[in-house]
Amino acid sequence: MKGFFITRNLDEFLKTHSCEFLKIIIADMQDRVDVSVEEFQVWRLKRKYKNNFLLVLDDGNYNKVCTIAVMLPNCTVNKLKLYFENNVLCFPNER
Repeated sequence: MKGFFITRNLDEFLKTHSCEFLKIIIADMQDRVDVSVEEFQVWRLKRKYKNNFLLVLDDGNYNKVCTIAVMLPNCTVNKLKLYFENNVLCFPNER
């Protein structure tokens, strides 16, 4: 697992909304070749049913790189969009 930075606003948001596990998932995914070759990554989280979510990675032009089904038991958000660039995970407006 590669290390990366996360903005303070995003870190607080993930803690407040019980979505901290996303940081671990995204960090682990950076070890995959198909993911790590993408210099700019857009991660989209979308609730499918109760605690079940889809986490989709694309290249910023809506070209999907991978889709992962994840379970986040206490997560209170329905949708979330994050950018990963230059080893920094952030909200789109923080870029």
